[in-house]
Amino acid sequence: MRADSLDALLRQHLDAAQKLADPEQLWAGEAGRMLSLLLDTVLRAAAGLRAVEPLDYPAAFAALLDGAVVRPTFGRHPGCRSSGRSKRASAAPT
Repeated sequence: MRADSLDALLRQHLDAAQKLADPEQLWAGEAGRMLSLLLDTVLRAAAGLRAVEPLDYPAAFAALLDGAVVRPTFGRHPGCRSSGRSKRASAAPT
């Protein structure tokens, strides 16, 4: 196999993801927006990196995203979510 630029492999990966999933759902919500921004940054950084063998791409992709975390918006904690039913149930007298 011949080595391709990391930038080209990333673009092929993103094109495939958008063909397999509805792009509106793929990039939806807070996580989708954060992932979009992260991948935009990764694409810009990848433009200056060496070529990668296609078989090495998964490890390179994982290394580029290593440590990336999608956090909830300030003031929102994922553990604080509750449905209306559980709120009513917890408010009922015992």
